[in-house]
Amino acid sequence: ACESALAGQGRGPASETKEDDDDDEEEELGPFHRLNLQYPGITRIHQNPDLYAVENFLTHDECDRIIAKARPHLKPCLVNNERNGKVERDPARTSTNANLPRGEVPTIARKITELANCRADQ
Repeated sequence: ACESALAGQGRGPASETKEDDDDDEEEELGPFHRLNLQYPGITRIHQNPDLYAVENFLTHDECDRIIAKARPHLKPCLVNNERNGKVERDPARTSTNANLPRGEVPTIARKITELANCRADQ
């Protein structure tokens, strides 16, 4: 799982778009950033929707670091209960998640910002 990171976009890569359509593309992408298609190891594996894989995105040490830092903070995932409108645990789901501050994993945060064409504070 750590050998590649997958990322999707709502439209084709920047190299396939026209410059005069930039405003429309940004509007269609909404809050999303266009991927850095020059990122080492990136490969498109599907189009419409676009899906990319990045070979060896994380090293084994980075994966181990994420696991070690996240494990003590894992909590059951919450869902929106459509019956009562509350965000709560669904007993049928077994997934967990943990949020890690960017400062805890700086090399990983740098890789993500380079791939996603965004600033670290976004």
